Amino acid sequence: MRPITFLNITAKLLKTQKHQANWRSSASRSYYAMYHEIKQLYKSESIELGKDHGVLHQCLISCTGFPEIQGIGKHIQTLYLCRIKADYELSEEYTRKDAEMAYDLAHKIDRLFLALLENNAKKHIIEEARNFLKIKRNTN
Repeated sequence: MRPITFLNITAKLLKTQKHQANWRSSASRSYYAMYHEIKQLYKSESIELGKDHGVLHQCLISCTGFPEIQGIGKHIQTLYLCRIKADYELSEEYTRKDAEMAYDLAHKIDRLFLALLENNAKKHIIEEARNFLKIKRNTN
């Protein structure tokens, strides 16, 4: 299954459901669609990121010289915070607008990420991730 399929589920939830639980689920699916889509790229190059989501975010943000890649890292961090609110902050109201914002941001990340891959940025994304992980290992 391609992780982007999660966005299809999100679209259905947003279109057909009118309950906060479904909106929360759609925000979570939006995040995981992008997280797993990007993580697959690293995995295809034998880069193991582990379970800490922040590592994936930081691998992207650490791509110096490529502000577009860094922007994707910041966007996915924002989407992560949307997911955290949706999944764990149950005492706070979560609206359809919140879920739609997460869905729209996931689509934006997807478009930007695909455009970068089409413009041969994959090599730089991979090199920078390896550099970041090497530094991270050496400081721990």
